[in-house]
Amino acid sequence: MTKKIIIVLIVITAFALAGAIYGYRHIQRSLIRIQPIGATSTPVQTTNATTTIATTTQTNDYSGMKRYRNEEWGFEFWYPEGWEMKDKTGSAPQSSLYLSVNFLSDDTLTMDSFSISIVTPQFADYAAQGEHSSQIIVSDIIGRTYQYTLEGVSSITVDLPLHGKKMIVSAQKQHEKELYKVLSSFKFLE
Repeated sequence: MTKKIIIVLIVITAFALAGAIYGYRHIQRSLIRIQPIGATSTPVQTTNATTTIATTTQTNDYSGMKRYRNEEWGFEFWYPEGWEMKDKTGSAPQSSLYLSVNFLSDDTLTMDSFSISIVTPQFADYAAQGEHSSQIIVSDIIGRTYQYTLEGVSSITVDLPLHGKKMIVSAQKQHEKELYKVLSSFKFLE
């Protein structure tokens, strides 16, 4: 009788351990790490997302870029010199801060090519409702990323917690490379 109990406990422990290992690997597969600009990295393809692993130290090569710094919200990032960053705070009632870039010269566009907003967590959760998301780490802050299509335009969005609110960083899918370059330069001030 005692041997049966021991065998049952061993089997239960083995299943629990296997489940924990599977769960850990699943989480690691869906995690995206944004590395600093200048870090040499090796992309590793997985089934759910791409994880980038830095293999050398950061060099902070911001040549050809301008810095945006916001003391009030405590963050800064670098963006390409050719971009014109516009502060549209007040034009979107749900946003405490709203920065946008349109790569086209048409100010009547209804969708920005690239934007950063600070919104309530409820608004961010509503905007992401029903979208498949992955976990992402930007400057040691854990957030989520998801893709969606609105008015026929595919976009990528990253949302990060920030002082009780959410920072939403979005770009049209065609500007994905620029989005990740900007995210790799993000620094949260202390």
